Amino acid sequence: MKIALIFLNLFGLVLACEARPPDSPESAYSGNQLLRDCTAGEHTHSHIYCLGYVTGLVEGASVEAEFRNCKPLFDIPPEAEMGQLVDVVVKYLKEHPEQRDVRARVIALTALKAAFPPKP
Repeated sequence: MKIALIFLNLFGLVLACEARPPDSPESAYSGNQLLRDCTAGEHTHSHIYCLGYVTGLVEGASVEAEFRNCKPLFDIPPEAEMGQLVDVVVKYLKEHPEQRDVRARVIALTALKAAFPPKP
């Protein structure tokens, strides 16, 4: 089941990557856009993009910490589900509207770090 979910998320991310403009200052994916995508109805293209985006951030941060042999940004419990992580990001975005213009990757990582602080 996890393999199927990962495949679905990666497939959705690949499709979404084709639909998104490159990350430039004029077209940076913002917290506003991430909130819209994450709160779109389930099984929509936007919601699948959100799941893939958050999955990519979590996996990317984990790989970087492992590759650089440094302390991880956050300590997500192994039993946490991707929907829960998306909920954490959405909650943070709703509680901090003044930060929604920030790049989505920055605000999402900030939300995850606040919810799942790294072990000392």
